[in-house]
Amino acid sequence: WIIRMGFEQHFGGLEATRRFLYLMKDGADLPPGLLNDPAYLKRIASPRIFSTFVGADALAGAIVLLLPVTLVFLWQITPKVRVAIRWAFVVILGGCGLASLYWSGSKAGWLVSLIVAVVALGHSAISMKWKRFLICGVLILGVAGFGVRYAAFFKKQKNSVGARFTYWRAALHIVAIHPVLGTGPGTFGVLYEQIKRPDDEPTRLCHNDYLEQACDSGLPGFVAYTAMVAGFLWWLYRYRARSSRGFSCCFVVWLGMMGLCLHSVVEYHLYIPALAWPMFFLLGWAMNFED
Repeated sequence: WIIRMGFEQHFGGLEATRRFLYLMKDGADLPPGLLNDPAYLKRIASPRIFSTFVGADALAGAIVLLLPVTLVFLWQITPKVRVAIRWAFVVILGGCGLASLYWSGSKAGWLVSLIVAVVALGHSAISMKWKRFLICGVLILGVAGFGVRYAAFFKKQKNSVGARFTYWRAALHIVAIHPVLGTGPGTFGVLYEQIKRPDDEPTRLCHNDYLEQACDSGLPGFVAYTAMVAGFLWWLYRYRARSSRGFSCCFVVWLGMMGLCLHSVVEYHLYIPALAWPMFFLLGWAMNFED
């Protein structure tokens, strides 16, 4: 359903929404203040799809988290179908998911998906010779495609990468002032407005779940949350995913969680319930998984 909504947006849905808003800008049926919301107007004006999520980067996080387990589940529920047809199902759905990731325009999502693909190939049962060949091929094609696709992006004087470094410097400054208890949940944006320079990009969250915890809960909260994430991922891989046979559901669940936790270094997925709740649900399921 998420992929379907993304395709609908890419093939005319966003353009139709833009035309509707511009035609109805003086209409009484629009929610109050909708056309005065710069974040919403920016999202609608952009060609980046976001499907059912609050933004394009959140959609990329959902694809990273859920696409691996969706593909394996699709394979496992079709045991009586001919192998060629099963592969066709997986390739079509996987291709649609990767197309949605591409249309989301998430640069971090692209790079994280490369890491996920390399880890998946390393876990596969194919021979070491072919593993090395495929891993090198994926990295070369992925990095080359990334460079071609976003060459113009890095020529901009102001881009999202530079903005994130600005947010992270502000977060470190806030942590230095409030190292023990932090400033409270979701208060990064309040202090950021006080310390940011006039030409800095505005934001309400830090675009880094781990630094966000340091701001919200102080260094103890940062250490506890980071250690919890790293510890659970390590434990699940060692005692659940690594010992599972092939691409089991447990391994691909772990793979998706690992990808989302990496993506959280540059995003605020912990503050998006549609991503945080499924991740922690899958974490609990994996902890109790029995092969």
